[in-house]
Amino acid sequence: MNTPPADAPLTPSSRSRRVGQRVQGFVHSIRVRSYVMGMAVVIVLGSSYFVFANGSSETSTVTTDLAIVERRNIVTSVKATGTVTFANEQQLKFNTKGTVARVSVKEGDTVKKGQVVAELDHTSAQADVTQAYLAISASRLQLEQLIADREGDALTAQNVVNSAQRAVEQAQTDLEKTRATELQSYGSTAQDILIGSEKLLDSFYGVLTNDASARPPSDITTLEIERLLYRDWTLKDQVELSFREGVNQAATMRQHYGTQLNTEKDAYVVEHALRDARNLAETLQRLGEQTYNMMQGASTDSIEFTVDELNTLRTTVNTNRSTAAGLVEDAQTAQANLVALTNEESMPSTTLQTKEDTLATNKESEIVKQLDMQSTLKSLDIQIKLKENEISQKAASITKLQKSLEDYQIKAPFDGKVRRVDYQVGDNLLADAAEDQYIVLENRDYTVVTILLDQVEIVRVKAGLPATITLDAIENRVFTGSIFEIDPTPVESSGVVSYNVDLRIPTPTDITILSGMTTAVEIETARKDNVLAVPSLAIKWTNGKAAVQTASGESRAVETGVTDGKYTEILSGAEEGDSVYAINVSTGNASSSARGNSMQIMRTLDGGGGPPR
Repeated sequence: MNTPPADAPLTPSSRSRRVGQRVQGFVHSIRVRSYVMGMAVVIVLGSSYFVFANGSSETSTVTTDLAIVERRNIVTSVKATGTVTFANEQQLKFNTKGTVARVSVKEGDTVKKGQVVAELDHTSAQADVTQAYLAISASRLQLEQLIADREGDALTAQNVVNSAQRAVEQAQTDLEKTRATELQSYGSTAQDILIGSEKLLDSFYGVLTNDASARPPSDITTLEIERLLYRDWTLKDQVELSFREGVNQAATMRQHYGTQLNTEKDAYVVEHALRDARNLAETLQRLGEQTYNMMQGASTDSIEFTVDELNTLRTTVNTNRSTAAGLVEDAQTAQANLVALTNEESMPSTTLQTKEDTLATNKESEIVKQLDMQSTLKSLDIQIKLKENEISQKAASITKLQKSLEDYQIKAPFDGKVRRVDYQVGDNLLADAAEDQYIVLENRDYTVVTILLDQVEIVRVKAGLPATITLDAIENRVFTGSIFEIDPTPVESSGVVSYNVDLRIPTPTDITILSGMTTAVEIETARKDNVLAVPSLAIKWTNGKAAVQTASGESRAVETGVTDGKYTEILSGAEEGDSVYAINVSTGNASSSARGNSMQIMRTLDGGGGPPR
């Protein structure tokens, strides 16, 4: 880019370009030294660019000055423009057409604010209001019936759900009882196997000793196998070993489980008992096979051990073999059923499966009943909501009709004296009537000013708040008044909702104020006297937190209170008499001087070290 010579005259475009280049270079090199300097840079650059680019002779000078934390009064206010609504008198007329039914005043009468001074015939409109009240009363009765029906239907539906829940609980109880019963039956199986095994041991003892006397309860060393029953000593040793093992297993089971397995509720205990019972039965089954094989070599004689006696013992052994095999099978079956009972992936017994199916069916039924109840209540709630909406619409219609009834009346907007009455009873006010008629009301004590406040500002004011009022037509005169009425009826324009606020000032006797004159109004909304405050431009806000920079360059966090825009209350963080930096903006008419001042500040900021003095 070609740069014009230093002594070349600056046109507006070249002036703007050179300022832009300097601003760009300055922004590129600047380091943020403090929030005060940053704010000054923004204002200086903006004002300087505007001056140079537009060639204006007026500019702003931005400096940073020391401000003292001191006590002052802070007043917050709402400002608005308005008009004089009426001064001394107001012309009152009907807002609709019809036949005059009553005129309650005559010239010279004194009336109070809100007093009805004239009415139109409103028979038809009143009938509409009456009909609307009857309609809304009928809808309210229907709503009450719907609410009552809902309560009844809800109770019925809840009873159905409760019944389904009880069925689920009963099915759950039955299932648990069945589980407990089956578990106890498997415990009984283990108990029966133990008892049966002990009987088999007694029987084997009698066979092996060829003695009908009882087996010793624990002293198994007394076992002496009949000599004629064996030839093979190895088989004899195996039989003795198996017999001792069976006796030990039976004794251990009896010691661990006693006689209460048929009432055991712990599946873990039953599982181990069945395992021990199966091991015992398998030992006895093996003992039977070994005894049978050993007795194949038995010998007899005609005196001490006959063939008949041997055959009887062999028959007993065969029976014991079968019995032991049956005990093994019973233990295996019980173990399999126990696995099915405790393992969800296994097939349960028929009885248990039936109970589980019943529980599942009842749970599904409960869910269906719950959904039915929710659907019923939702449908009833929708009907109730629709009826409530209908009542709301009818209520709004009644409000509108009642509002329209007000158009059939003329009410005094303020206390005053009647100066003129144009209406007579029987006058027919037609829509195309060429002549306007009025009731003129006068009050020379007060002048009313009306302003319009939006929905954000209206919540800050209330009746009785003081206000200062100036009129464009009357210079150097400030009037003191107050709010005497806030109209709650919204006024909507271009999507903005506002409200009319009426202020009253005493009517001056030395000047004339006429309706329609424009005014500037300031309403005092809050006031705090003798509080610590600093200029608002001394406060830097970062992420919602406030801070000030002291004369020593320290950034100090502060807590703020009310503000009037120019000054802000300090609640904590600074003391009375502290010095803090604040932005100061002043305007002047010499563009060259302003340009020099702005550039001087920029040079100071660009190369200076520390806060400006």
